[in-house]
Amino acid sequence: MSPIPPGPSAAAAQCRAIFDVCEDIPAGAWGKPARLAWVRQPPRQGYPVGARWPSPNELRTVLLPFANTIWRDAAACQKLMTRLHIPFTSQQRS
Repeated sequence: MSPIPPGPSAAAAQCRAIFDVCEDIPAGAWGKPARLAWVRQPPRQGYPVGARWPSPNELRTVLLPFANTIWRDAAACQKLMTRLHIPFTSQQRS
């Protein structure tokens, strides 16, 4: 659990850590459904979830189901386009 960082340098460090851990998560996974999933979690150690910053791994755990849906749908679209002989460009997930 990470308390809200006390000041700009701590906040910047926390944001860098989140970016490092979640950089492969597609932008579409960072939407309202993921925010609702985060805030609807039960309190931890007596703190409401929104009262603190998530650890990078906690955030990744919440975002991953949304990312997996996007990756699965993108793969299915690419497969369909290949079958229909429609050229496409892709940004491969590493």
